[in-house]
Amino acid sequence: MGLQSCRSVPSGVVLAAIVSLAGCKGEGFDIGPRIEKLPDDSFRAFVRDDAGKAVVNARVTLSTDAGRPVWTSRDGLADFFHTPSGRVIAAFDMNAALAEQGDFLAGLTVVFDAVPRDQLLATIHVADVSGSSGLPLVAGALAATATLDDSATSGAVLVIPAGTIVGFGAATNDTLRSGSLRHDHVPPLRLTDGRAALVTRGVQLHPASSTFAPGAHLTVPNDIALPANGTAELFELGPADGEWRVIGRGTADATATLITTTAPVVTRAALLAFAVAAPAIATIRGRLLETDGRTVVARARVRAGQVVAESGSDGRFELQAVPVGGADGTSRQATLTFAGGRTRRPAAFERSFAAIGGQALDAGDLTFDLEGVTDLRALAIARGQVQPFVTVGLGSADRGNGDAGVSRADGTIEFPAIDDRFVGFLATTPDPTNVRRVFSLDGRVFVPASRRNLDLLLFYGTEEWTADNRGGAVVVPIDDANGARVTGAYVHRQRGGSDEFLDQTREDNDLRAAISGATEIVASLETNTDGVRVLSAHSANHVDVRRVELPLLRAQRAPLGAFVPFGVLHGDLRAPLQPGSGIPLATLWRVVATGIENADRWLDAALAGRSLAPATPVWLDPAQTGGSLYRGGLPSRGAHVAMTWGDLVLGRHQISALALMTDIALAPGSTTEFIPTGMTALYADTDFRATGALAGFDAAIPGTAVRTDLAYVLADGRAIEVVRTHDGNLTALGEDAVLRLPATFAPPAGGHWLAVIGGTADVGGVILTQRAVFALDGTTHPRVPQLAVPSIDTPLHAQQVSANGFEARFTVPPESLYVTVRLHGESAGEIRDWRAIVPPDLGTFTFRVLPRGPAILAPGQYTLEVTAVRIDDGPVHQQYFPGYQAVASRIFGIGAWERRVDALASRRITIEIVP
Repeated sequence: MGLQSCRSVPSGVVLAAIVSLAGCKGEGFDIGPRIEKLPDDSFRAFVRDDAGKAVVNARVTLSTDAGRPVWTSRDGLADFFHTPSGRVIAAFDMNAALAEQGDFLAGLTVVFDAVPRDQLLATIHVADVSGSSGLPLVAGALAATATLDDSATSGAVLVIPAGTIVGFGAATNDTLRSGSLRHDHVPPLRLTDGRAALVTRGVQLHPASSTFAPGAHLTVPNDIALPANGTAELFELGPADGEWRVIGRGTADATATLITTTAPVVTRAALLAFAVAAPAIATIRGRLLETDGRTVVARARVRAGQVVAESGSDGRFELQAVPVGGADGTSRQATLTFAGGRTRRPAAFERSFAAIGGQALDAGDLTFDLEGVTDLRALAIARGQVQPFVTVGLGSADRGNGDAGVSRADGTIEFPAIDDRFVGFLATTPDPTNVRRVFSLDGRVFVPASRRNLDLLLFYGTEEWTADNRGGAVVVPIDDANGARVTGAYVHRQRGGSDEFLDQTREDNDLRAAISGATEIVASLETNTDGVRVLSAHSANHVDVRRVELPLLRAQRAPLGAFVPFGVLHGDLRAPLQPGSGIPLATLWRVVATGIENADRWLDAALAGRSLAPATPVWLDPAQTGGSLYRGGLPSRGAHVAMTWGDLVLGRHQISALALMTDIALAPGSTTEFIPTGMTALYADTDFRATGALAGFDAAIPGTAVRTDLAYVLADGRAIEVVRTHDGNLTALGEDAVLRLPATFAPPAGGHWLAVIGGTADVGGVILTQRAVFALDGTTHPRVPQLAVPSIDTPLHAQQVSANGFEARFTVPPESLYVTVRLHGESAGEIRDWRAIVPPDLGTFTFRVLPRGPAILAPGQYTLEVTAVRIDDGPVHQQYFPGYQAVASRIFGIGAWERRVDALASRRITIEIVP
């Protein structure tokens, strides 16, 4: 075991796996498989829409790069991995870019003087024209005046006089639209004489090919308080060179509410803004600190209107010539925006200040959530071999930041913008050669500050699945979202009916505790992020092994962007139905797209009723839209697509044929048409029997409520989702369920079907759920009946219980291997959650106020859920310890597929906690 870092690590770091921080200067992986290094140099563009949301798939090119494109990430970042210099023109193409579903973003070009090892002069904002009323036009001379009236959206009105010649490049017609940018979101503008500019909102016309000869009139709201009949210059941002130029003048109307051009001077689509010299300017200075109030934020961008500055090494900044008054002399607040620098979180924040013209305002110390971040790339290795398609989670030890995903075929996985300092990781895979051992990737590592990119070699260590706790047990509070070791969790031990506080977890040490004789180990945590407060606890009852995992909820940082980089796939699902294709005619078509997942993550999600849909634009499901045309995004990291054809049979969707496309890798921003030439007919013509699947259903769950979640598991462990909550392709044969599906897929060969068959019922507000798991490969498997629904004896549904504590009593089926109990409540900006794993014969769990840490119980509405889980066979039964101990030891690290869960059942009630 060992740890290497560019910076010293406090003593006492305990790792359950060997971890090497290869490439402290970006050398790449030089131990084991060779992977090209990540460059040290970093030059980034940060792209947002006018609402501040990160834009993905913006195509950014620099004039110094001979047009080499870089696409923005989920965070809105485009990194060129080199350092340009001198005068640079940056072009932002938005043809494939999105911040939200339904966006229609307009591109622009900016010019700037590059500063070595820095990002662009200011965050680039782009306008959304999707809300425009739209003006359809045909190229040529207008027979009558045409008006684009977007006064209700962008605020702009463009009037194109009769006789004006309209052009759209090579196109014969198009629709003219407009969008707007806040005055402090337009690229920095200075007046021709160098004076400070007071600027209106920017108006963006689209498409960029639009031309008007001799010109058109523009009217915009008077955002600068120009007095009646006052004049302002109209500036145009050059679509090709990014330079601001004066193209005309405008005059405020008699009510001083609008500014209109005095002549038809708008000759092409561009970003336009009126500006005058600022009548009152001030200096604003201050210092930027992180949220701890001590750490300075150096090299962060600070902007007020058209003035931009950078914080120094001491975190101090000074903005000069900031407009603090309208054109009519009235005072107005200056809004400061702060954006993270090269190694800071790519977030932006705003503060407003009332400054006096001609004076300097000291804003003092300003604290912002601008912690240092690093882009991490990991390579998973076990016994000298890369580990493809395994779940790897990684995240900050003290902040709700990180991710979990599946490694690629080469064993790599990326984690963008992870907070620096300590990061933790946890991934576990059973050893295929010994059921009592596992490959474990578990620990934490120190990430050096001020690093832009870092490569991690993650070596899985081999250790016992369970072991005795002589010398104490390692108590592992972890982030339930990504497996990161959690700092600051309060850990208690219960003995003799009393809770004893043991310690809080630290970022650089494991917490060991003597748990022999303890009836419960519980960890609790309170976190606050982005205005959300989360109080969580996790208990493990009667655990007597060397290791106990306690997953906790944390307040997670909201992703800056809604989507990951994606390419667009489109086509017509009727194409395979042409004569000779072999696929029968159908009336219902469906498309399902998922990222690269493995069977373990898919089954965990299916049993929990969660979706694993990738963060890409929503698919247009032909079954819902009534047509066969489809168009949707696929994550560029890789994806699978399942297409189904079928009909309604007795009110249920009966799939008659399927097609799978695996490992699709579309370049960001690309558009690909799928043409299914030569597609092999994959008939649903083979009966697979799920033995016992219909036995044991609760009387409240009728046969009409039975649904199937279905995936195809490839030989390498990857899972392709085909359908969720499907109501067809299933018939009853006594207590067995018969699923009619294709026999196999070629390609891919060597896989099998994975089905979750179950149902849910709402009985007067009480939610009952039963699910059973079946691997279907054409061979005979043991009978897997449904597990009976547990009862909750106390409290009763809708009952009131005390915030000082209460006991939950329940009865579960005798064949249950373990039970989970969950108390969950949500209110505005707050989540309270307490989960416990208990042996099946215990029948009780007490929610209470612990001596230290957050009080999870507070007045309000909660759900109480008891879930029983059955595992009839598999590795958990082959340990030195009972199966319950094996599950509790690695409740997070080893998922439902690997621990061989075959059925679960739950009951959920609503209760009220009162003072």
